[in-house]
Amino acid sequence: MKHVSIFGKFFLLMATFGLTALALTLYQSRQTFEISRSYEALLDRDAFAALNLSQSNRSLEAARASMGDLSNDAGPHTSGTDSPQGSPVRRIMAKVVNAFGMPNNVAES
Repeated sequence: MKHVSIFGKFFLLMATFGLTALALTLYQSRQTFEISRSYEALLDRDAFAALNLSQSNRSLEAARASMGDLSNDAGPHTSGTDSPQGSPVRRIMAKVVNAFGMPNNVAES
C-alpha cells in the first residue's frame, strides 16, 4: 500500500464501502421478499379459513332450520305430555342444542 497514491487509497476505501452497501442491499431485498411472500401465504390461509367458516355457518343455519321444521312436523306428542320435550324429535333436538351450545329457543321453534 506504500506505492499506491492517496487517490487510489481513497478509491479502494470507497469501493469497499460500495460493495458492502450493495451486499447489504441485496440481503435486505431478499429478506423483504421472503417476508412479503410469507405474509401473502398467511393472508391466503386466513381467507380460506374465513370462507370455510362462512360455509359452515350456512350449513349450521340450514341444520337449525331443518330441526325447526322437524319439530313442527312431528305432530302430536307421542308421550302423552304437553311439555315441549315430549316428542322423540324434540328430545333429540334438545340434546343436539345442548351439545353444541346453541340457544335454548332452537329446540322450541
